[in-house]
Amino acid sequence: MIEETPELYRKYVVPYICKQTGDRIKWVFNILNGDKEADKIVYRNDDPQEGFVLVPDMKWDQKTMDSLYLCAIVHRKDIASIRDIKPIHKQWLLNIKKQILDVMSEKYSMDRDQFRLFVHYQPSYYHFHIHAVNVHHNGLGNGISVGKAILLDDIIAQLDYLPDNGFEAITLNYVLGEQHGLWVDGFSKDYAK
Repeated sequence: MIEETPELYRKYVVPYICKQTGDRIKWVFNILNGDKEADKIVYRNDDPQEGFVLVPDMKWDQKTMDSLYLCAIVHRKDIASIRDIKPIHKQWLLNIKKQILDVMSEKYSMDRDQFRLFVHYQPSYYHFHIHAVNVHHNGLGNGISVGKAILLDDIIAQLDYLPDNGFEAITLNYVLGEQHGLWVDGFSKDYAK
């Protein structure tokens, strides 16, 4: 378990994120630009600030509704993870949430309360995205467990109580594997003390 203070975030995570951009996430921009996965896109909003692309996650077979799993990848480039979310983003997140639930409810003929929306911290890639799954999905392993997944509704609710710099100002606790680059090249040094 990592207890990531704002200081440790700046010391280890910010430099790590800088190494994880560019060619490492080129595939994200290929999806956003329609160069890849264009035939799989469930929904597209091309507004550069408000928009996102909703695509099936590669873990979903696109048949089994109990394991329905989509990912909303935002067009904004200024938000890499939850740490970049600030109170000024509340309405933006509410709008995205509404669009995701509207689209999924209509496309898959399911009630809006049948979907779980969450983000990961630490995420698998540093370009803000929201996971949207059927609440009955049981095959995500640690991907939806405490210490990895944070419900979008909880993020939105916390914004009413955070300072102007939002999640950057608070301590976040999460699970980090011993093989993860953040552990190997960063946190292990502090935790060894």
